[in-house]
Amino acid sequence: MKETFVWNGQTPWDGVGKPISNNMTTDEMLKAADLDWKVLRQTPHFYFRGQKRPALRDVLYRDTDGQVLTEVPPGWHELQNHDAFEFTQEWVDAGKMKLLSAGSLKGGKLVWVLAEVGEEFTIFTHDTHRNNLLFTIPHEYGKSIDIRQTPLRISCNNMIALALSRRGHLTIRWDHRRQFDASTVKATMGLANLQFLEFRDMALHLGEKKYTDESLNEFLMQLYPKTRVDENSPNYRFLSQPATVVKYHLERQPGFEHQPGTWWSVFNAVTFSISHVLGRERETAIYSAWYGKQRNKAIESMNLALEFADKS
Repeated sequence: MKETFVWNGQTPWDGVGKPISNNMTTDEMLKAADLDWKVLRQTPHFYFRGQKRPALRDVLYRDTDGQVLTEVPPGWHELQNHDAFEFTQEWVDAGKMKLLSAGSLKGGKLVWVLAEVGEEFTIFTHDTHRNNLLFTIPHEYGKSIDIRQTPLRISCNNMIALALSRRGHLTIRWDHRRQFDASTVKATMGLANLQFLEFRDMALHLGEKKYTDESLNEFLMQLYPKTRVDENSPNYRFLSQPATVVKYHLERQPGFEHQPGTWWSVFNAVTFSISHVLGRERETAIYSAWYGKQRNKAIESMNLALEFADKS
């Protein structure tokens, strides 16, 4: 099964996915994204001395083609794709949420739904951010159900999937060892607005602090250190390839006109490079930016930029 990706409105990722109508119901979007399938469970067995014995783990497979997605131990509670869409239905019906995109990654092992929650802020005159909610259902052992905020910077279409708290993660995770309880999760989501406002406050702080050429290079070398360094070489302080990409786009990224020369611009150059430049294949880049190494790099870049801004 190939990866699936549908979206309405502005294209969220370069060259990925197909557009759909922006007035689809949740069920229609589920089908448009090729996610209208269920996960079924089967306990495999083996024979020993003529006796049938169950295996230690169950198999989860897709009902449409029999594709095995993962093996799980007893006590695992699977969550169906439909449940992710149903989770948002109450807010969609009330006009408080709009489904933006949906799809799957890793051959269906990760299913996600992205929704706009109707909150936004504008800083530095015209730099607008909208608050989105990313709901991820993993059909893979070892992965938790994940609900997090992904602010969208309108000027450059950067999806900022990161932990916004300097004190730690406010992402909601639900372990498959517990039966999913939508009411409990929705109650916990009361933190969401506070998290979005925290992001605004950090953005304002970064936008007030200027960087120097020296501090910028130091930041980039810390964020993207070279894997091989020969201190005997006269060029050993040259930037690594990813750091060079970020520096190249610092004054070329969409939205550069918002607080140029500040750490806010530096942070957005990192997120722009992660969202639209780094990564050979866009599907791989999406996974890395939302769930993998590049997401961790975005979190690191925010925390590091705040450290440098505090010293500016």
